[in-house]
Amino acid sequence: MCDNQRMNWKRVIGLALFFAFCSYFFLGESLQEYVTTQIKSSSSERAPASIKILKEEITNSNNELEKSGLAAEKVRAINQLNEFHASSPAYTEDNILKRQAMLDELVKNPQETVQIFSKLMRTSKDDGLKGFLLNLTMNSKLEDDEKAEIFLARLKAGAAISKEGLVPDEHLSFMIGFSHLSRIENESAKQHALEQLKGERALTGSAGFRQIYKDYFNERL
Repeated sequence: MCDNQRMNWKRVIGLALFFAFCSYFFLGESLQEYVTTQIKSSSSERAPASIKILKEEITNSNNELEKSGLAAEKVRAINQLNEFHASSPAYTEDNILKRQAMLDELVKNPQETVQIFSKLMRTSKDDGLKGFLLNLTMNSKLEDDEKAEIFLARLKAGAAISKEGLVPDEHLSFMIGFSHLSRIENESAKQHALEQLKGERALTGSAGFRQIYKDYFNERL
């Protein structure tokens, strides 16, 4: 993927946050409130320094997603979701159903979605793309254990974490992965993922990682 395409994904991360939890907006919640409560966690120091919220159309041709091995129908649905929300749609019943129909493409052959999304979490250099896919995962009808596998793949890939538990803006998806994993409702799926995460010594050896973990899961490593 060219540098311009990577930047486009990075700029659209605010938009991904916007629609991945649009149900908050149906209830009148603001994007700033969501970012504050879900990404900054219980401590305001956990989030990157800034989150830019820009609406920009993504260039779809010849990009990393299309080369990932994901079914063409799913690639098309993901790009359509971006285009749909870039158009600032009204929150009507028709638009909600249209959005859900696009998300439902991800549930067809779910193991393919899990495998390809997990691979991208491990190998992609485009953090905006990873954050976008994490939000789609959370808002999809994939099973909780399938969602946890994708979130875990992103966390295992690591991030540049300071001793205070800060991550740079270019690793924002790491914090999104933590936030989403902490909110999985199936406790068995969540605990299975956490046990695997505890075995990642490259992560658990970091004081900053341990602080983030404590903030999200109220448990010391």
